[in-house]
Amino acid sequence: MSNTESWFKVSDFLYSGISQKIKFYQDFPRFATTKNMEDLGEAIKIYSEQCVVSSKFLRDDYQNLCQSLQQEPQQEPVEDEYDLEI
Repeated sequence: MSNTESWFKVSDFLYSGISQKIKFYQDFPRFATTKNMEDLGEAIKIYSEQCVVSSKFLRDDYQNLCQSLQQEPQQEPVEDEYDLEI
């Protein structure tokens, strides 16, 4: 198996995992703590370094999540801005 094939398989799992985490925080915003959002942003940033095209979808979903979290009342204090320049 070539490195390209191996990376394609790994990137598919990474994309799915990050996408599922975004969906989870959309469905359960109380778990979208500042730390969790920073970790999610960092995961997208790392993913984006190798998967430029597909990472656009994750960045868009992440930005939508951040906007929706800013509009909902929070159960715990979180920062006003999640933009981590991903």
